Amino acid sequence: MASFAEFQEALKRFGFVAGLVGAGSVLTPLVTAAAGFAPPVFEGLPYLTTLFMLVALIVCFSLAQGLSKRGFKRLILFAAVGFIALTFGYLMTLDRFVHHNPTDGGKRVIVGCELKPDILNYVDEAKSQTSHCPGDSKFVKDMLYDAKGDPDNIWTSDSIRNVVLGLLGLWMGMFAALTVLVTGFVGSLKDKRRKPVA
Repeated sequence: MASFAEFQEALKRFGFVAGLVGAGSVLTPLVTAAAGFAPPVFEGLPYLTTLFMLVALIVCFSLAQGLSKRGFKRLILFAAVGFIALTFGYLMTLDRFVHHNPTDGGKRVIVGCELKPDILNYVDEAKSQTSHCPGDSKFVKDMLYDAKGDPDNIWTSDSIRNVVLGLLGLWMGMFAALTVLVTGFVGSLKDKRRKPVA
């Protein structure tokens, strides 16, 4: 419990702004999910991510206690670059592989990148789409409609699983980078809050 005590002490020492930033970052996955940006993997993912961020924030605070002000600035820089890159990659992947199911009221589904052999053999248009998987949005929509909204009838299970793992990795990596960024920011306030010795 020493790490949690250090985390609480850090929030007290660094002030209200640090506490607000820390609390806000932990709630970010819930807000992101409410806005419709969470991957449609399982319903509890935003809550699991929130728990992950809380634990990661406590661990990061504990490990970063000995860093200098310059060290915190470097941490902020690397974390910010990582967060931006992971967020960009996540949004691009989300846009490319998550589509609305035309047969189920627009429920979102994850599609794959490799069409099943029978689809390639019997759908002429499918051959022209293999060079830029999963294909343009009209092709994906039409295929989902014909398959009654089940991506497993169109794309191989391995390719769907790989996309799911990729989305999860980018999602968790994005919030891990945010956790480190918050740690660096709060830690950088350390010297500003320190009173001069008389």
